[in-house]
Amino acid sequence: MADFDSFERYFKEALEDIDDVSAKYAFEIYRLPADQKVAFIKHYSQAEIQNYLVRARASLRSFFPPGAVFSSSNNNQSGKDLLEINSNTQIELKSGPAQTDGNSGIKMIKWALDDQSDDLSVIMNDSMVTRRKLAIAGKTAEVEANKKETMDQLFSYFNNKLKAKTAAPRKLEHLVRAVSRGFTKYDEIVQLYSSPNLKNPLMLQAEWNKGLEKYSKAFLPTEVIEVKEITRTDGRAQVILKGQTSLVKARIYPNFKNSWKSSDGKHKIPASNWVNTACFHIWIETD
Repeated sequence: MADFDSFERYFKEALEDIDDVSAKYAFEIYRLPADQKVAFIKHYSQAEIQNYLVRARASLRSFFPPGAVFSSSNNNQSGKDLLEINSNTQIELKSGPAQTDGNSGIKMIKWALDDQSDDLSVIMNDSMVTRRKLAIAGKTAEVEANKKETMDQLFSYFNNKLKAKTAAPRKLEHLVRAVSRGFTKYDEIVQLYSSPNLKNPLMLQAEWNKGLEKYSKAFLPTEVIEVKEITRTDGRAQVILKGQTSLVKARIYPNFKNSWKSSDGKHKIPASNWVNTACFHIWIETD
């Protein structure tokens, strides 16, 4: 999958800065490779991107009283995308409707499935190391075969832990419900499990003409969320959950996010070989 980390970082920094630095970040965003630009901004000129960032900055500040001050974190494991300091309001940013709602580590999925074993770590991490060795040796066909084997193992793992067309286990239901409310980090999701009345973050989504707009795709607070199906496609294994009343869906599937470079610098293996940063993406979808 494409790596949008640089875009997300530039986008947040352009929004949070007390000074209007739209020109600086429009330049940085414009010069990104095409596959690192999110869809809504990909085909615009540098000047058009700068004008959009001006609109987005104004839009962000319209949700708060004058004098709002923002900070951000580039650590995916802690904090929200942005924090308005004066009101202590956490802000979850999405770069358009086609972006992932949550990015969960193996630890998060194991917690949601009450899994005390190392099975998931072995499936995701050990295979990743194997593919590095195969890729270094130039064994392309073996890399692809190992990717398929990994997804077959993950499909079996999900089927051992879950049953389709039944209510989701309590922690898994909590995970997807929390992500649909804008909670995406391990610590806050676990805290929310015992303190369900935590204040929801402000959820904002990029929109070309408006700058930013509020969005919501949350499951209903008390509805039953069921495991709709566990599927194995050509590319991946995934779990699909669905709210019985809202019909909101959550899709959980694996991802290996980044390329890998050997410590001696002799080898750099593209992310398409699934060689680094094993994790799971969670998409929240509405019909």
